[in-house]
Amino acid sequence: FKSQALLDEAALLTCMTYVDLNPVRAGAAKRLEDAEFTSIHERLEAMGARLDASEGEASEGDAAEATSSAEAWSTHVAEHPSSTSASEASSSEAEAKAPLRPCPLAPFADEPAAADRPEALPMTLLDYVHLLDWTGRALKVGAGSLAGPPPTLLVRAGIDPHAWERMMTGSGLRYFGVVGRPEAMRERAAQTDRKWVRGQAVARRLFAGSAERAA
Repeated sequence: FKSQALLDEAALLTCMTYVDLNPVRAGAAKRLEDAEFTSIHERLEAMGARLDASEGEASEGDAAEATSSAEAWSTHVAEHPSSTSASEASSSEAEAKAPLRPCPLAPFADEPAAADRPEALPMTLLDYVHLLDWTGRALKVGAGSLAGPPPTLLVRAGIDPHAWERMMTGSGLRYFGVVGRPEAMRERAAQTDRKWVRGQAVARRLFAGSAERAA
């Protein structure tokens, strides 16, 4: 376990990608769909479920049955307020005793849940999957094997593709307590009354295009 401060969106993208590609890097998975116990595996499963659901529509009979059930419950609540309160109390007690469940993943900007979630990730799921696939192919083939133009997310973040490949294949983020663009790291050092924070040289190489992007 380690704790790292992610100072900006470029750092968030870097850490997300590194962690989601752990099974590919270790040779435990050949495809993103096979990378169990990762966020991308859960996201792809959820996306598949949404696609399956959109292909099938509820029949009129099912809709009528659901409406009838809702009406019956409303009538029960009106006629038995005390039993409803007891039921709610029992439910609250059960929830208090239940084991903690992990928080849901923050949605990407193009996912349905993003509209109601202020913490939605500032990128699309499709762009992120493209980045993972592009990077994962290089991991499987070996160093220096990047193929095709860099994905949109790398270009937008001003990330150097070759420094990115070295970051994803090597020891990566293991030794740095903060991750971000050089300017964000200098700001962090000033905020914590330090002259510098470790990892700025790597940040300058990785986010080589960030200054041009900001300009």
